[in-house]
Amino acid sequence: MKMNKKIFWISLSILLILLICGGGIYMQIENHQREEKMEMIKIAKDHKKEMDEQVRYGDKNHHIKTITYEWDTVEHNPMGGFELQGYVNNDKNLDFGISFDSDNGGKSIYCYEYTCVVQLDDWTEGKN
Repeated sequence: MKMNKKIFWISLSILLILLICGGGIYMQIENHQREEKMEMIKIAKDHKKEMDEQVRYGDKNHHIKTITYEWDTVEHNPMGGFELQGYVNNDKNLDFGISFDSDNGGKSIYCYEYTCVVQLDDWTEGKN
């Protein structure tokens, strides 16, 4: 009986140690991801002028009045760089995506529009 109690307490101690270590590792990963996301948001905000130009590119009839970026949608792109979503004229149905990438070993960062709704695409191609 004493042997069973001893095995129980040893097993419980090992389990608690593993849980504490696992929790610490989880917190480190979460903190790193949060810092990485904040860095991506900072880069995007630093390049807001270029993003605005990219979204407005080709809008000769000035349909686009306002541009709203959804900063909380920033996420890492598995192909490299990162992406974020936005919309124009306070209409979430007129949404678009902007992608950021770098070249020259990360020395220069550029953005480009990678997706948008048909109406927004028509505006920037001069169809309306």
